[in-house]
Amino acid sequence: MVYFWIETIFHTSFTIQGLKKYIDVTSAYYVIVWVLQKAVIIFIGGRTVLGISCLFGCLFYMFRQRHLSVDNNIEEFLQNQRNFQPIKYSYSQLKNMTNNFKNKLGQGGFGSVYKGKLQSGRAIAVKVLIMSKSNGQDFISEVATIGRIHHVNVVRLVGFCVEGSKWALIYDFMPNGSLDKFIFIEREKGIHLS
Repeated sequence: MVYFWIETIFHTSFTIQGLKKYIDVTSAYYVIVWVLQKAVIIFIGGRTVLGISCLFGCLFYMFRQRHLSVDNNIEEFLQNQRNFQPIKYSYSQLKNMTNNFKNKLGQGGFGSVYKGKLQSGRAIAVKVLIMSKSNGQDFISEVATIGRIHHVNVVRLVGFCVEGSKWALIYDFMPNGSLDKFIFIEREKGIHLS
């Protein structure tokens, strides 16, 4: 068609048929230009929308990951806090842990202390308390207070037992003995710790 239009211009013979060819070529040109413009707009617009969608997707993913990790950290912290709380054991469990209270470590004014082992293999010291005339409020307070204390220099309360007149506190085992042994040995030798 372009050929016919160029031929028409060079011959400068504007006949009806030549004008028709010119109009056909011109309208075809405008249609092609219009289609190309729309294709470019759709291509650029599609890429822009896709790029913005990917950007928002990445931002959402990063935001979600950060909040999930915070949620996981909080959940892990709370789980660890639950592990720090003393566990209530039955008296029969205490008997199993201490092998029927065979390994006695010592005795004091509040009761006897026995060596034992948890199912996990962790060594423990079980202090079987002598029943006092109190209503048990002191015992409950001690379990609640000592159970919350976690320090490198304080023996950790692992658990407790309350079954009728049988009360016991379960501590981490100290292989080197307790501090009072060192204090009393120093006093007997005449050495003052102050």
